[in-house]
Amino acid sequence: MRSTFFGLEVARTGLNISQKGLDVTGHNIANVNTPGYTRQRLVKTAYEPFSGSRLFLPVDNALVGAGVKVMILDQIRSAFYDRQFRSEQTLYSEWSTRTTGLTYVEALFEDFEESALTQGINKLFQAFLTLTTEANDKEQRTVVQQAAISLTDSFNQIYKRLEELKENHNTAIEAVITRINTITDNIASLNKSIYAYEMNGFRANDLRDKRNLLIDELSGLVDIKYHETEDNKLIIELAGIPGAELVNHVTANNFNITYGENGLPEKIIVDGTAYDYSSDKLGGELKGHLDLRDNATSDTPGIPYFMEQLNILARAIVQEVNKIHRNGFTHPASGEESRTGVNFFHEPDEPAEVTAENIRLSDDVLNSVFNIAASSKKINLVGDGDELQQGNQENARAIYELLNKSDLKNIGGFNSFMSGIILDVAITLEHSKTKSENQKSNLLAVDNQRTSVSGVSLDEEMTNLIKYQHAYSGASRVITAMDEALEVIINRMGIVGR
Repeated sequence: MRSTFFGLEVARTGLNISQKGLDVTGHNIANVNTPGYTRQRLVKTAYEPFSGSRLFLPVDNALVGAGVKVMILDQIRSAFYDRQFRSEQTLYSEWSTRTTGLTYVEALFEDFEESALTQGINKLFQAFLTLTTEANDKEQRTVVQQAAISLTDSFNQIYKRLEELKENHNTAIEAVITRINTITDNIASLNKSIYAYEMNGFRANDLRDKRNLLIDELSGLVDIKYHETEDNKLIIELAGIPGAELVNHVTANNFNITYGENGLPEKIIVDGTAYDYSSDKLGGELKGHLDLRDNATSDTPGIPYFMEQLNILARAIVQEVNKIHRNGFTHPASGEESRTGVNFFHEPDEPAEVTAENIRLSDDVLNSVFNIAASSKKINLVGDGDELQQGNQENARAIYELLNKSDLKNIGGFNSFMSGIILDVAITLEHSKTKSENQKSNLLAVDNQRTSVSGVSLDEEMTNLIKYQHAYSGASRVITAMDEALEVIINRMGIVGR
């Protein structure tokens, strides 16, 4: 015969499990909108029957189990979806960062017809065209001078804005690196807490949720790979540099980038170890900022590439206009003798020193509009200074005709080259937008799959709530029945016939 109170113990375990199930369900419902929360569940198993001594086994060998117990409070989480999400997060962050940066670049150039540079170029050469009929008019010469000043100001301002964008990305890079080191410090601290907690056989679910959120964020900043050892120690490395550990269990290793004398990145530093630099080794938002700030090639072009295109255009305008202008003659109305060899734009000894940042008018043309060399022949005063003057406007016409040329050295034509710059910006931005949108779709798809596994479903939790409620009532009823049976045994058995 079994122990008199054995049934009470079985029912008690059922009561406890049901109560625990209600607690877990309540915890899930309370965190339905908590970012990064992973739904939890009780993993249960039956107690094995107490076999005892062979002598006291039931005659029918019908061993009844001893109730139910909790094996572990587990999380419903897919490691596969986690890795896939973080991989897509890295790519999305990179292309999203590029798209944002390139949008600012596009705003500086605007559409071709509305571009300040395009209008500035056209206005300058149109002013030279008008000068071919009014070369002696001071006002018209002033129009040419002011149109040139406006054009050089446009070059200077756009270049300055691009420099500011580069500096903004430089600041963003420093902020990302700081954030990476902060996250790895926090992960290492959580690793210590998780490891200590789980040494007792429990599961640090809520701490793991916090750590997973940090790993998600880290994957958006830089490309990582990670694994957990058999003894539950987490290792996080840079995906592009095997062995470069950002986190080794409870140790967070400092991450940084060093720069060479040219101001460009030279080494990637992890825990004092230097690795050859390449933005491809980093990925994520950090790669997006680095490529925008540093890339001067047509392959995934960054801000330096477009700055150099402006430099090429500015250099061509200076050289082509000056080449013709130097062959012309100034106007003697300034009080000086008509002379040749005067530059329209300032031109250093080394032509390569001309950039969109420093392009400006020559001092001669700034000081006097009569130093604009519109004539191809020397101009002499005829009689008094108030009388007509000799000369022609052929040099001004020759400068105007530069606008329509398509065989200029290095650029083809002024407008066509300017159009090419704007088109490059538009194509680069459109490509980046497409990649960003595709990655966003991929990221959302994976996130939905991950959420379908690990997210809290109120419908499911309400079903569990009812299930555990009924189980609790059932276990309570068993205890009541057992209590009634014991009351008969204790108070009424053996009193018949008294």
